[in-house]
Amino acid sequence: MLIFKTNVDSPFEAAKIINHLGQSLSIPIDANFDLEDCDRILRVHSTSPLEQLAGKVEELVNSAGFNAEILRDEVFEDKIPKRQQKLSLQLLCSII
Repeated sequence: MLIFKTNVDSPFEAAKIINHLGQSLSIPIDANFDLEDCDRILRVHSTSPLEQLAGKVEELVNSAGFNAEILRDEVFEDKIPKRQQKLSLQLLCSII
């Protein structure tokens, strides 16, 4: 999953961008916005390699007149096995 910080602030704009992404990308995606989040989050799910897709999504959102900035920590989280993520979280919690 890719997570982007955006400046999209209306459901109409969000629907327009999701439609634009769906028409412009040659792979199937599942995209949604969380406009109630302070970062107006755009989440994109795909089976495509995330690094390649991230740049294309940013480019398409920007070409539609909005800003999109990948939240990098979220990109690399998908590459870490779930068991290791859990252990990392436990270790972090034990340090705090």
